Amino acid sequence: MSATPVFIASVPTGLESIAADEAVERLPDCRIIEKRRGRIILSTPATHREMRRLRTVFRWFAFVGRAADVPAAATGPEHLRRSAETMDWDAAVDRWRAWWSHGGAAKNDPPHFRVTASRFGEHAYTSMDLMRELGAMLNARYAWPVRLKEPDLEVDLQLHDGEALLGIVLTPRSLHHDRNWTAGPTGLKAPIAAAVARLLAPQPGERIVDPLCGSGALPIETAILEPRATVLAGDQEAALIDMARHNAAQVGAAIEASVWDARHVPLEEASVDAIITDLPFGVRVGSHTINRHLYPALMREFTRLVRPGGRAVVLTLERRLFQRLVDRAAHWTLREHRRVTYGGIDPSVYLLTRKSRMAKPDGSSPMLRRHAARTRIDDSEQQGAHPPARRS
Repeated sequence: MSATPVFIASVPTGLESIAADEAVERLPDCRIIEKRRGRIILSTPATHREMRRLRTVFRWFAFVGRAADVPAAATGPEHLRRSAETMDWDAAVDRWRAWWSHGGAAKNDPPHFRVTASRFGEHAYTSMDLMRELGAMLNARYAWPVRLKEPDLEVDLQLHDGEALLGIVLTPRSLHHDRNWTAGPTGLKAPIAAAVARLLAPQPGERIVDPLCGSGALPIETAILEPRATVLAGDQEAALIDMARHNAAQVGAAIEASVWDARHVPLEEASVDAIITDLPFGVRVGSHTINRHLYPALMREFTRLVRPGGRAVVLTLERRLFQRLVDRAAHWTLREHRRVTYGGIDPSVYLLTRKSRMAKPDGSSPMLRRHAARTRIDDSEQQGAHPPARRS
């Protein structure tokens, strides 16, 4: 009996556990082997079509192996090469061949190849040194020719905390490009939006609102995750609403998009079960000075809209400003806080609950139970896990 294939998925950094939940739910006989920075390692006999349907995944890789205790000293590349020589490259190459044969795309065999590498931390060598050493090892073993542009086969190397993770790329282009969305100036990539929507855990029959929807990534992913919910979206710019409607139509998501001012949403008090939104970061759009006045007004409107016992998931780069508002909020309780990384910045995602004297929900939903059971990630514990945010 052959072993279950092992794969690596690149997923939103900071939201790895949410992506792992989706994999377990949607892939047959899926077992999570490890969660690490921006990656999950899993085993599954799923087809390539089943794997491509996961919405929180950027790219897939055939797992090759891990090299432990890679030194930061100049001997690191040589250590990596010796470890890589003992890995089961043949099995990973077979999975690469199977993926492309099932996908109907022809590849040269033997393939032209290249190695790409990413490092986190300080080392006495460069990523190019790692690529050169690993590439020489593969060339000696298989006699594959090197092609740096548009190779047939690409080996991916990630070095973090002294451990190297090696895989063969199965999806050269991020899966979110397959969705043919039109993105606005600050549009979220779909896998991040999908992971944030899963943090909200929308339920059947709920009324969910994104008051600042932009080109629609968050409400669209929410509607896809729970099509029995009513999802409303709004923005002050008509052009963005047109984008949101177009993007929703592209994937068959049922959302109701309208032009409105997020500070004065035309809905009745306590008429919303949950809010999910991406607040202005004050980088590409607006400024910190504007946000100092905008954020309190938005929080007042969220409090008016959401029923007691309801929820809000908020993504923002203005961590200190929003945290102060949460700390002073009489009507909200912080349930979870995560820091994510994308595009050179590290915004935070907050899950809030509207305070109420009503009886607490019984948590009968499996999705709600999973999210309620997660340990809140304290901001201070994450300071060293991600690079500082860049301002533009």
